[in-house]
Amino acid sequence: MLNIKFSNIDIYNSRCDAVFIDAANQKMIENLYFENIRIHGAGRYGISFNNAVGEAFYRNIRFENIEDDDVGPIPRWFKFTPN
Repeated sequence: MLNIKFSNIDIYNSRCDAVFIDAANQKMIENLYFENIRIHGAGRYGISFNNAVGEAFYRNIRFENIEDDDVGPIPRWFKFTPN
């Protein structure tokens, strides 16, 4: 994934993870950007990661009624950085 932006999104009542970032076969994620995301309820994490390698940036993410943590464990080879 390269140069993808998600912005101005509301997510309601996710049964599991509201946002799931997965890099199949550990392919590189570059310049993934989240801006103005509102997550209203998740059964597990607001944002979670699986096999993620690379980087993502975020600004203004709000969480409400998240069952576990807002953000799940970040893999060693991935950077999730405020911008």
